[in-house]
Amino acid sequence: MRDAATGLRNDVADGATGRANSIAVLFSGGSDSTLAAALAAGRAATVHLVTYAHPFMFFHSKIGTNVGRLREKFPSVRFVIHRETLTLLYRRLYGRGFFGKLAGRGSMLVPHLCGACKLAMHYATVSYCLRNGIDRVY
Repeated sequence: MRDAATGLRNDVADGATGRANSIAVLFSGGSDSTLAAALAAGRAATVHLVTYAHPFMFFHSKIGTNVGRLREKFPSVRFVIHRETLTLLYRRLYGRGFFGKLAGRGSMLVPHLCGACKLAMHYATVSYCLRNGIDRVY
């Protein structure tokens, strides 16, 4: 498997002229991730829209709308929707009681929470890609 950072640099450098079999996209349903999914759809036969949930994410209503738009715009591309919760992974990575500590200290731990979220998402994405033979992530 190739290094993800090198792979992305190579994709950008060569204009991604080669068509990948599958690309995963960290997909929130917002405009940035929808654009990333559209770019992936131009470069792969299958695009995996990987979405994560935890108690502090509130944007899931956009997902269905923008998946419909993507399918309409790219009818020959197969879009696979994968939804996963991060709550158990948080507990594994940060131990029990993390959310209670957050409530007790207020906004001091918010940067840690956002970093924890990113780490959990990337860990889960690597795992998903390894299980599904995907070597490109947008």
